[in-house]
Amino acid sequence: KAVVPGSPRGSPKSERSRRNKDELSERNSMEQKSSAAKEGRLWKWLREKRQDVLDNENGAIEAKEDVNKLTIVTVVYKILSLYNIDTVNGTFQIKVTFFLTWEDDKVKKACERAAAGDEAYSKFKKGARLEVKHCDYPEVEITNILDTQEHSSFLRIEDPKTGAIKETVFINATLQMVQHTVVLFPFDYQNLRIILRPHRKPIDCVLLEGKEDHSNTVVHSNRQDWDLVGFCDRCYATDPASSTKGKVYSCLHVVLMVQREYLWYTNNVIWPCAAIVVSSWAAFWIPIEEFGGRLEFVIGLLVTITGTKYTIAEHLPRVPYRTICDDYITGCFTQIFLSILVHTIVCGDSIIPKADIAEIADHCGFGVMVSMFLIQNYRYARKVRDVMLERKQWAQNAVSLKEDKTDDLVEVDKKVIRKAMVLEKEKRRILAVTNVIAGGAAGAIGALGSLSPQNASPRQMIDRRK
Repeated sequence: KAVVPGSPRGSPKSERSRRNKDELSERNSMEQKSSAAKEGRLWKWLREKRQDVLDNENGAIEAKEDVNKLTIVTVVYKILSLYNIDTVNGTFQIKVTFFLTWEDDKVKKACERAAAGDEAYSKFKKGARLEVKHCDYPEVEITNILDTQEHSSFLRIEDPKTGAIKETVFINATLQMVQHTVVLFPFDYQNLRIILRPHRKPIDCVLLEGKEDHSNTVVHSNRQDWDLVGFCDRCYATDPASSTKGKVYSCLHVVLMVQREYLWYTNNVIWPCAAIVVSSWAAFWIPIEEFGGRLEFVIGLLVTITGTKYTIAEHLPRVPYRTICDDYITGCFTQIFLSILVHTIVCGDSIIPKADIAEIADHCGFGVMVSMFLIQNYRYARKVRDVMLERKQWAQNAVSLKEDKTDDLVEVDKKVIRKAMVLEKEKRRILAVTNVIAGGAAGAIGALGSLSPQNASPRQMIDRRK
């Protein structure tokens, strides 16, 4: 074709193909530069990691910042109110304020930049409010909570030099009792637990600990049948077998030790039942000939004690085992029922036909009933004495929680677990870096082996021959 002067040389199709070739060559050159830069950064990173491993093997340096740091969360609590302790349903309500303190490297660096005059970090100063996204949040939660009525929390910087953060959490909620028993009712005592645990963060990432000074306080105004004896906190580690992934979590149990006020139950349950049994003895003073009068009197008392039992049933715990109160009420009920049998045997002509023998049997029956009542009250008094001594010792010694902890908990020493976690983290870091180096080397060898002579550059061919 003739070329018109002043027009582009060649056809539009050839021009587009030339432009596409130029773009393709430019893209290839950029990709080569990018891959070379990536390869250089990769090998530089691998060399640094290899040097870190060698230094760790020689004991020259400690863990780097790229490894997750063990966050130690110190917990301080203030119990504002404890009320509605329900042993029937196994729940209690509480108003509590927690103060969680931990150190954060992100906040520390931000505070250092703010101190250096960086306006972008000007809000990072002492007492400033923070958001969760600005720090490594430990996500501590209460595991035995059933219903939350009120909840509020906020974060603020406690110490800019160390990056310490303090979280204040207020909770008004209903909690579930853990392994409570009412065998000693109405002389029982309970350990009400508030179980704190990090959410999905094992013990090598977050460790909870209580404060050893006297900063924890309890303000208990609503008594309601219970007396607050004392409080304490214990650190535990969960059993790996209880986790589906075999992880171990740190737990902090805040334990409130309460004992029941037993005078109401003694005055309104125990003494009325005892009075009804003693009143049944009056039937023995009714002449033997008046069998109907005796039977009517004792059956009336039986109906009375049955009605008393149903009246106080809502105040008694519904448990599948017998309590001290249940044993006493059942004993009184049994004695009145046996007195009906005694009167039937003594007054029935078909069983004891002679009057003199019936009178002797009547006296013997009265003696048996009195003896049974005295034996029952003696056993009851001894059991109450033992329980009161146990309550006194429990209140004085603040009750060792090793005896009533759950099976999936192990009490831990904070100093020992800190050292163990540091050593374990160091081993994991060295193993992870070694695996990365091995994987990077294998990938590099595979990449070199996959290069064909047709696609390899002269530089790559020379490297392969070497």
